[in-house]
Amino acid sequence: MTSPFDGLLAATDVLGDRWSLPVVAAIADGARRFSDLQEALPGLAPHVLSRRLDDLERAGVLTSAPYQTRPVRRSYELTGRGLELVPVAQQLGAWGSGEDGTTHGPCGTVLEHRWWCPACRQAVDDPDDGLVRL
Repeated sequence: MTSPFDGLLAATDVLGDRWSLPVVAAIADGARRFSDLQEALPGLAPHVLSRRLDDLERAGVLTSAPYQTRPVRRSYELTGRGLELVPVAQQLGAWGSGEDGTTHGPCGTVLEHRWWCPACRQAVDDPDDGLVRL
């Protein structure tokens, strides 16, 4: 029998350290080189960054590709699975800093998060209308 918390436990196995979500957030806008990430994440030691990048790549959150062969240097980009984490990282960052949330750039309105069924292409707003909770 599986626990309703198994998914959360699996997520924290991948993302439960101090630097994983900040690394994801730093790569959110596109591929980044190691030096770009060091600059974007002050206070993150190079050996820790290297370890986090390896861990996130093994978990399928990001992928790397060499851009130089001697010495080998790599750029890092989020996978589809990693891109799913971007709004999570943004919301947690806003929550942690006490901000109201992510806003819509053109008008400044705080965005709402909703459950969405991609098969039916419908928002599911009412928990009694087919939303299954863990």
